[in-house]
Amino acid sequence: MLRWRMCLGTLVLFLLLLATFLFTLGTFQRLEMELAAKAASSAGSAQDIQLRQTLARVQERLDQVSSVVLVCLIASGLVALLTFRRFGRAVLDPLETIVAQVEAMEHQGFRADIEARAPDELGRLARAINTLAARIRSLLKESGERLATLARGHYALLRALPTPVFLLGADDRLVELNPAAESLLHRLGAGEALPPVLQRLLARARRSGQHVLPERLQDAIYLRAGTDELYFLPRILHLRHPDGTAIAESTLAVVLLDVTRYRWLDGMKTSQLATVSHELKTPLTSIRIMLHLLLERKYGELSPSQHEMLQTAMEDCERLLRTLNNLLDLSRMEAGSEQMILRPLRPEALLESCGQGLREAAAARALDIQVDCAPGLPDVAADEARFPLALANLAANAAKFARHRIRLSARPTEGGVRFLVEDDGPGVSEDYRGRIFERFFRIPGQSQEGVGLGLSIAREIVRAHGGHIAVGSAPEGGAAFHIDLAAAASAAHPGGGKLADSAPDLRQAV
Repeated sequence: MLRWRMCLGTLVLFLLLLATFLFTLGTFQRLEMELAAKAASSAGSAQDIQLRQTLARVQERLDQVSSVVLVCLIASGLVALLTFRRFGRAVLDPLETIVAQVEAMEHQGFRADIEARAPDELGRLARAINTLAARIRSLLKESGERLATLARGHYALLRALPTPVFLLGADDRLVELNPAAESLLHRLGAGEALPPVLQRLLARARRSGQHVLPERLQDAIYLRAGTDELYFLPRILHLRHPDGTAIAESTLAVVLLDVTRYRWLDGMKTSQLATVSHELKTPLTSIRIMLHLLLERKYGELSPSQHEMLQTAMEDCERLLRTLNNLLDLSRMEAGSEQMILRPLRPEALLESCGQGLREAAAARALDIQVDCAPGLPDVAADEARFPLALANLAANAAKFARHRIRLSARPTEGGVRFLVEDDGPGVSEDYRGRIFERFFRIPGQSQEGVGLGLSIAREIVRAHGGHIAVGSAPEGGAAFHIDLAAAASAAHPGGGKLADSAPDLRQAV
């Protein structure tokens, strides 16, 4: 504090001397100008001589004063220069030392303090920096302990998971795997290499940059370990920081959910269902033929009541036969034995065909059937026998609940076409949208006939095409079902379907 006051006093003294010099110089210059003017007005007289002598003395005194003041200014300037130089050594040098010590402290992880011996402001600054460094050390220690605890917990969780988990680096090299994954690789006899089917899925995830999260049991991968047949539902996840950048150590995580038992049960259920349906279909066909012969009066005339009873039995038989056929179709599609032949189809033709069939089926109810197809839509890759059935099932479902109107439309999407079937009925509550496509599911409280297979069949057909089906709300109320299909030029079907051209020799498996 004393050095600051000395520097300030020296500066004030220098400024006062400079002001005094300038004031004195100005005063003498004005006096000289006045005397010179008087001398000019009385030139040649005794008074002129006296004024000239006075002017000479004033000039001499001015020179003396100027010399003295100039010497004082030079002296005070030298004093100020020396004072500021000492100030620089006394203040700036310690500041540079503090800065260097702070940088060294940062490189050492704030483990050392800086010197704080001076009692002045610089000493207080150094002590404040030491206090801040101590707080930073405490926070670093707490965060380090917390991170260590989290790391131990994550590692323990990874080791305890009964599900095989693989962590892979950018080059698909195994970085970490848990005991379940080690056991699986040992059973497969693959060493540290992943099975080829998993490597293909990894390549697909790398190309797309998206997670691979299949949901269906039919999407489970098959692995054979000795005499054991294993099915796993793979989950391939991209590991990223919150800002979206990839984690350097491991970029992909592969989680294999063991669905062997579920796949076996599902296969047994599908097989049993197909067997029962087939066994029922044979006698039902015979019953249908006999009812048809009776209605055709091949065995004699029928009374009106007999004809009515036989007609009712025939309708029930037809409905039961349709249900059995649907079950058989669904079983074949779920088992993967139904091959889709994909060929370019025009969305306009698909909608017009569906609309025409819907008008004939809903003629008794006088429903307003609207068909709206956006212009310039690309052809879609679809099976010309199966995909119209999916549209027809959605339209038939809409006809059950529509009050006045059903709207069929098609709109372009990125890389394909979206087909929409909208009605003005009660709609589908969000609570049931996740289950509406399940087999035999019916929304509680509905009185419409049906066993709940049409939407399931539509879903399986769309999935077999590599498309997407969902339900939402129509703009004016009611349900809005939509199907997304890829354009014919960009169709890529992972389920074994075939893309057919107009010429048989140009068929290409997708």
